Amino acid sequence: MNNNNNNNSSDFIIETKNLGYVYQPKTPFEKVALEDINIKIRKGEKTGILGPTGSGKSTLVQLLNGLLTPTAGSVLIDGEDINRPRKKSQKKSDSGEPVVTPRVGLVFQYPEYQIFEETVFEDVAFGPKNMGLSPDEIHSRVENALKWVNMDFDRIKDRSPFSLSGGEMRRVALAGVLAMYPQILILDEPMAGLDPRGCYEVEERIGEFHSQLGMTVIMISHDMNRISRIAEHLIVMNQGKITADGTPEQVFENPRWLKTMGLELPPYMELMNRLSQKGWKVKKNTLNLDDTVEELKRVLL
Repeated sequence: MNNNNNNNSSDFIIETKNLGYVYQPKTPFEKVALEDINIKIRKGEKTGILGPTGSGKSTLVQLLNGLLTPTAGSVLIDGEDINRPRKKSQKKSDSGEPVVTPRVGLVFQYPEYQIFEETVFEDVAFGPKNMGLSPDEIHSRVENALKWVNMDFDRIKDRSPFSLSGGEMRRVALAGVLAMYPQILILDEPMAGLDPRGCYEVEERIGEFHSQLGMTVIMISHDMNRISRIAEHLIVMNQGKITADGTPEQVFENPRWLKTMGLELPPYMELMNRLSQKGWKVKKNTLNLDDTVEELKRVLL
């Protein structure tokens, strides 16, 4: 299942070609993590990467971010192989060195563990400082990034990040990535450990980043309930391979197949599938609660 392969390559910000990765190759502990991965992600798209634990999701995003180097194939960002030297930037830092803006910002699972500076300002400013930006530009970026994650700059900037709640720490860590203005934002299990209110807040923030900043957003998850409400493009992985690539409607067409990989359908979709099994003429792959309610009204009224 793949609906991307026939489009112009200029439409895509990310493309992988026969990508593979092997941990500890040529040792007794050799493990093939990824094999022959070919994906394409459009500019400005919200993509969800789904799969059970051990499917290769996290390895894939570390390859997309350049944290790992492929053992086979290539990763292209805007048509450029990220594992080859980049062209020098035209923008100069205060010291006269070229400023290289990170193309991919990766927020790890439990991002609050990435925090290490003494104040919120210093923590969010860490990335922009390493880019060689001017103090005024750094200040502007920190203020903007904290605003994007719904935090009051004047109230929070001088506080220790370790005095904040868990949810606030997570937002500070996210602001630190946003302050570098990456083209692509990757969130690895962004709702892990959050209560329902926290999950809802993260969903809202992701929608705002996408609409206001025009970012390409990639979310890694095994929670189809959350991801189906956000993503417009889904990639399903299992045992280091791509098993499905398409719209949510296409991917959810075969719920039994998804369940064989330990992926549970969203509750509303599970309801519709059970009604269908009992003979109801309903659409089975409704993508959110509102669609489900409308479909039930259509059948019942």
